[in-house]
Amino acid sequence: MNRARLFLLFLSLSILPPLSAQDDLAAQMEKAIATLKGAGGDPESLSMMYNACAEGYIQRGDFKTALERSRASLALCREHGLDSMSSFFTFSKILSQVDDEAATSVMVSELEAPDTAPAYRKGLLKALEMHVGLRGDPKLAVLTSYELWKMQRAEKPGSEEEFWALFNYGNHCLTNKLHDEAVPAITEARELALKIGKPELAANCSRSLAMALLQVGRLEDSVNLTREAIDFIRQGQDQMFLGYELRNLATSLLRVGQLDEAAAALAEALTLSKHDLETGELQSIEAALLLKRAFAAGGEPDYAPVIAKQEAAVASKLKNTAGGEGIAKIGATFDYITLAAYQLAASQLDEAEATLTKAEEGADAWEENSRQAQKQAVFSADQVNLSMAELRSGIYDLRQQIELRRGDVVAALVAAENGRGAAQAALLREKLGLEPEASAVKKLDAAAIREIAKVHRGTIVLYSLVHAFPNGLRMQLTAEENARFPQQLLAWVIPAEGEVQFRSTTLAGPIGDLVTSALVEIRDPANAPAAVDGKTALARLSSLLLDPLREFLPEENASLITFVPQGELFLVPFAALPYGAAGETLLDHHTLTLTPSIELLQLAYEQGRAVADAGEGDVLLVGNPTMPGYKPRPDRSAESLSPLPGAEAEARHLAKILRTEPLIGDAATETAVAARMESARLLHFATHGLLEAESSYNQSLLSSLAFAPGEGEDGFLTAKEISRMKLKAGLAVLSACDTGRGAITGDGVIGLSRGFITAGVPALVVSLWPVSDAATAVMMGHYYESIQSGAGKATALREAMLRTKTQFPEAVMWAPFVHYGLAGK
Repeated sequence: MNRARLFLLFLSLSILPPLSAQDDLAAQMEKAIATLKGAGGDPESLSMMYNACAEGYIQRGDFKTALERSRASLALCREHGLDSMSSFFTFSKILSQVDDEAATSVMVSELEAPDTAPAYRKGLLKALEMHVGLRGDPKLAVLTSYELWKMQRAEKPGSEEEFWALFNYGNHCLTNKLHDEAVPAITEARELALKIGKPELAANCSRSLAMALLQVGRLEDSVNLTREAIDFIRQGQDQMFLGYELRNLATSLLRVGQLDEAAAALAEALTLSKHDLETGELQSIEAALLLKRAFAAGGEPDYAPVIAKQEAAVASKLKNTAGGEGIAKIGATFDYITLAAYQLAASQLDEAEATLTKAEEGADAWEENSRQAQKQAVFSADQVNLSMAELRSGIYDLRQQIELRRGDVVAALVAAENGRGAAQAALLREKLGLEPEASAVKKLDAAAIREIAKVHRGTIVLYSLVHAFPNGLRMQLTAEENARFPQQLLAWVIPAEGEVQFRSTTLAGPIGDLVTSALVEIRDPANAPAAVDGKTALARLSSLLLDPLREFLPEENASLITFVPQGELFLVPFAALPYGAAGETLLDHHTLTLTPSIELLQLAYEQGRAVADAGEGDVLLVGNPTMPGYKPRPDRSAESLSPLPGAEAEARHLAKILRTEPLIGDAATETAVAARMESARLLHFATHGLLEAESSYNQSLLSSLAFAPGEGEDGFLTAKEISRMKLKAGLAVLSACDTGRGAITGDGVIGLSRGFITAGVPALVVSLWPVSDAATAVMMGHYYESIQSGAGKATALREAMLRTKTQFPEAVMWAPFVHYGLAGK
């Protein structure tokens, strides 16, 4: 904005009528707008005021009026060709309160509008880039940042503005693992930075490449690029980030075991530190360095100096009170968790427990701060709940270990349960109309867990995977050092009646590797890993998960077992695990279900009762829709998904059993399907399932079911869209590929399964790998025949899988599906 406009804006504010003490931002801006309009104010100033006014109504929670003021701001931007970034970003925040994908759609449509001024279009692109960054659509972020780069190159070739646009594009490509695009883009950006005499900007490029190589295990190359980044900063005029980069170098060097150079980097970084927060970060790395030196010395490490240094790190963080004590607590939260881990390793149980209480206070402050951002429409409630669940899972991880050291198995179980599924439970409580919790903290006690097990009338097996140290610290240790503290597999057996039983197993290696090997063994036997000590991967997985519990599991044939997995155990094909006599599996002996947490099992019962009270509804059966075009990469043209004639045959066959008409081909549009979902009592989808990612929960929420496009919809019904629905169906069957997979977090699997669970479906059938058309059609026919004959849902799936097994004996054909939630009718 030029000086004349700044003066006019200041003048308009200075001649406002006196504001009362009760005037908030919205009221102030309404008066300012009236004054400026009366004075014939310029469009840019007026647009800014309308936008600020919209922000004021967001603060009030009045999103309807906020949207009206936001639209007024955007209209001025469009009419006068103004920079629209701030206005569009506010607009996207408002729409995102209802549907962030709708916000994205509106902004993308506006990009395609003709006759928009360059400043308006550029602002829109910047706002869209920020919006998708916050809401999680990395593919669109690639396309948006590419367009911004093209605009900057055309307007200011060879400039710093072009550097940042190209750098951002490369980073978005890295997020999408498009390394063939990312590396050339970031390399070109680095060359541009050097060409314009800004080596400190080139350091950003080296840092991004270093992080990318670190993620794929190329540690030495990552270290060298970090050294390069430091060299670039030293050559430049702006040395602001030298300390930060030295810290990165120290952390990377710790990981490869180069302790002396790491110590030198830390010492220099400490001399550059100007803030308590930064000093605390460096002291925490120093504590890790002391731990590694103790390992190198051999024998049992002396934790006293390590603990003292970590306590100093916490103390430094707590001095950072410029933003208030709450902000200081937030800064120290992860340091408290690390300190508690050190204290636990030193067998200081009471001290570790007290430290975790401090960590929980930090988590509470973090959540309070995040809730304020939620009220400002920066984050959604689910985003806050997910991030808090992830943070608190680390606290409960250590609490379990403290209680087990004390010999209290039940208290450890309570900690294990309360550390999972909190975000899903919060969403589902809202759908059920239950009183919302003020916080995403779970508070189940032992009595509540026993009562849920009693109502469930089956045996519950809860697994927990715990580490001695939090992930951030493990990242600074070598593989050999981490091997000193192997992961523990904890398992509780909770019968409907009787005592809770517990077993613990020390794992020889990451259990995720074994789960992956077992899945390869099922899906691709020709490339299966070799047996170890004569045991296949499936057999070894069964030995770990089932053998220690065998004496506590029910003996009655077909009795119900509900597994509560954690981490990679969500991907275990429990039905196919060897169990009993040679050639038998767990499915031969038991009816199996899964649930992300025990509390979610209870909420499924609540939802089941609500569904029963609602009475009968329609059956929504979809098979082989006319497939939409799908972009496997954002920089490629859309490719039509292959038709699924087997899915169509499945749907037509099931329609006869269920006495309904299926939606097939062009009739099965996303709009038509979504319109019928909320009133249906049974949902069955035989179509393509698209798994977007297993590394990012924001991206995993974009995993989708494919339907016919049309009526303004792209044909992909995402997990995020489904989770916003309030479904009345008692059962949903996702007869598609990979519908049970997604990003694995402290809250469980984030993907399609979570979408349906949090939308209120109490029983769900999903798949763990790509399914066979022929075998699936047979299995689903058997499944609904069993249900029609009176079998419970989980029992019906077991019977269908066993019958399918006789016709298709390979596990890849009969074992892909798992049942979540309620087992009964």
